[in-house]
Amino acid sequence: MTQSLETNRLILRNWLASDYEPFYNLNSNPEAMRYFPALYTREQSNSLADKCQTLIQQRGWGLWALSNKADNAFIPIRINK
Repeated sequence: MTQSLETNRLILRNWLASDYEPFYNLNSNPEAMRYFPALYTREQSNSLADKCQTLIQQRGWGLWALSNKADNAFIPIRINK
């Protein structure tokens, strides 16, 4: 089942293999993870992405990846101070 939501510029979609590297970069960044107990290892980050992907496939919704519609590039969420 392929599920996605689209706006004029963005796509909420299931995870792709190409999302794992930027997701790991986010999860291993001390500034991005400052409110989490610890940084994620690559294995932990990949496992979380796998779980998100599986839940979307099972339920049709979940923690989706966000991408730019122009190039389908994964957009890591960052909350500015």
